[in-house]
Amino acid sequence: MKSQICNVRNYVLIVVFSLFYNCIMLLYEQMPRMVVVFISFLYAMYLYNKFIKHFTRVESLFLCTILFVPTYKVSIFGDSFKSTPVSWFHVLVLLTFVLVVFRYRVKPIYCVLIITFIGYAVTISLYTYSFFDASKQIITILFFLIGFVNGYCISRAHTNDLKSFVVKVYTLSTISFSLQIFFQKVVISYTGTIIGTYGEYGSDRIAYAGLLSDYSLASVFLASGCMIVFIQFISYKKLTFMEFIFLELFLLSSILIVTARTGILSLGVVIILYLLCNFRRYNNKTIVLSVLGLVVAPFFYRKLMSSRGGQPFFDSSGRIENYIQAFGYIKDEPITGMGLGLNNMMEKYAIIVPHNFFIQYLLQLGITGVLIFIFFFIEYLKDDLNKNDDIRWVLYLIFVAAMFIPDIFSSRFFYVILVMCTIPSDVTVKIREK
Repeated sequence: MKSQICNVRNYVLIVVFSLFYNCIMLLYEQMPRMVVVFISFLYAMYLYNKFIKHFTRVESLFLCTILFVPTYKVSIFGDSFKSTPVSWFHVLVLLTFVLVVFRYRVKPIYCVLIITFIGYAVTISLYTYSFFDASKQIITILFFLIGFVNGYCISRAHTNDLKSFVVKVYTLSTISFSLQIFFQKVVISYTGTIIGTYGEYGSDRIAYAGLLSDYSLASVFLASGCMIVFIQFISYKKLTFMEFIFLELFLLSSILIVTARTGILSLGVVIILYLLCNFRRYNNKTIVLSVLGLVVAPFFYRKLMSSRGGQPFFDSSGRIENYIQAFGYIKDEPITGMGLGLNNMMEKYAIIVPHNFFIQYLLQLGITGVLIFIFFFIEYLKDDLNKNDDIRWVLYLIFVAAMFIPDIFSSRFFYVILVMCTIPSDVTVKIREK
């Protein structure tokens, strides 16, 4: 049976190597670049070799992609992603896409929409301050959009039990990142050496984001892990009560270290919605967890607020003022927007990226560009999202978070969740190859 990789020995080795790799990569700037390249290559080959024995090439590449999300800040050449904007995550996504295009029948509407986006984005960005800056954001968005194509094909030609293993691997990815956060805090606290994304802000706030580029994105990634664990316990019944408590506390503790609110806010909103929509399925387990959550929530709230210097939880941190300012500029070019490029936005309007999906892309791409994205998601939600699997609630968590964070397409884990939520739970459906 293909899912034999889930046996204890095989899975424990993957866990051990993933935890080690995520911690050691935090020190990539202190190591020779060739050493970083060598370690990353060995890790990628080890994962692929493990997965290919039990899954198809496309599935194996996708599984590897999941485990490279926490380290996308490290380029394939051993330096920072800012210096060389190509990471193992991008290589794996691109390889998956190439295999999909040559082996499977791709959904035509996605091809049309992708070509439309490229043509539109390039055209309106030709007149920006820096087309190079615009092109970087175009490529980032494209790597997300091809997730619609990859997800469609994987969902129609998948190995039995792929979904359950993907969920396991995604959980491991978030746990690895959580350990990365703890390791980062320990190293900085005891040695004073700054590693990873780190910041000291007013009101005694110290923030950590490991090898992700943004604190809010880091908190949302960890919150998505909390939601996955919650669903595995409540819906899948794959975890014992003690495993559930341990994993949730581990992930929530790392969110406290990150000190960003977006993840915990999105998690709270989605869990409440999940409980309201599934109240007929309540059992003793659900009731106990609800009561436990109500008891723990005040303690967690106080710890998070104290880590932010006592700042009120619902303080906008300048977001509302930023939204108002952005709307003023949106009115100048409502149809086409100003063009892409995060630095271009600063050059033209002296404004930081709005922390809201719709406001950001209305400003950059106008109504036309936002409509292109909406068409992608309408097609996805209508035909491709597996609506019979509670894992879809992780996608809903990202939708909520996107209303409060900037540049959600750069998150990488959004791509993974998009693909994961298309995969059926058990029945294998074969797609007709070209």
